[in-house]
Amino acid sequence: KKEPSTFQIAFAKAAIDAGADLVVEHHPHVVQKSEEYKNKYIFYSLGNFIFDQNFSKETMSGQILKISLYNSSSTIKIKEITPMEARLNEFFQPEIVK
Repeated sequence: KKEPSTFQIAFAKAAIDAGADLVVEHHPHVVQKSEEYKNKYIFYSLGNFIFDQNFSKETMSGQILKISLYNSSSTIKIKEITPMEARLNEFFQPEIVK
């Protein structure tokens, strides 16, 4: 499924409403959209990182999140999130796409 389900969206937004700063969901084996909600971040699916599904381009792709944090009044905060595209090579090893 290339688009998140209504359950995924409701679950992620409920987590943010309950205090989460970042929600990263998984399972559909393909990259799904990400969004900002109430100045917080939701990644519905990062796709595959290491998995031997080579039957489509979508299942050979994924994302890696580079997350920078900082300390603010004894609380850890998210400074920046950089999604990086990754692909599985012919040996099913992840490689960052530059």
